[in-house]
Amino acid sequence: MGLGKTVSVLTVLRDLLRDRSINRILVIAPLKVATQTWPTEMKEWRHLHKLEYAVIRDSDIHIRTQLAQSKARIHVINREMLPWLVNLWAAAKRWPYDMLVIDEVSSFKDHTTIRFKAAKMIRRLFKRVVHMTATPAAETYMGLFAQFYLLDGGERFGNSITHFRETYFAHNQYTKGYT
Repeated sequence: MGLGKTVSVLTVLRDLLRDRSINRILVIAPLKVATQTWPTEMKEWRHLHKLEYAVIRDSDIHIRTQLAQSKARIHVINREMLPWLVNLWAAAKRWPYDMLVIDEVSSFKDHTTIRFKAAKMIRRLFKRVVHMTATPAAETYMGLFAQFYLLDGGERFGNSITHFRETYFAHNQYTKGYT
């Protein structure tokens, strides 16, 4: 924490937007980070003041929908709201983002969660993906599958957890665990 990951990524995003390499960015982060850290960093650093952003967080679904449809080039959302956002744009039959930033990607280590499944559905729609974390090592090696899948779309470890387990782990039939 506090080593400048957010401001570094924001500087790169600003440059990519300026170069027209990307058009719109979706940032997924834990609730407090999404609502406080990202907006604070954009206001704090002078070279980031002109970045247009929207934090998609409101209990009123109409306000939340307006925020998601805003013209801001950077949309920041908390992890729990991702399935809602995916459904919103699926109903509209279009996806407005071409870059994804996942802050604290270690929270996507479980391939069975709703948030991972929502992210997996949209992964192929991004030209660029950036992962951020202060804790790069997963609790277990099994947690690497989901994180790497969201980074490279299955290129390194395959498209399924089953293939990943069969390739890199030994199954203990007595304990039903993997090593």
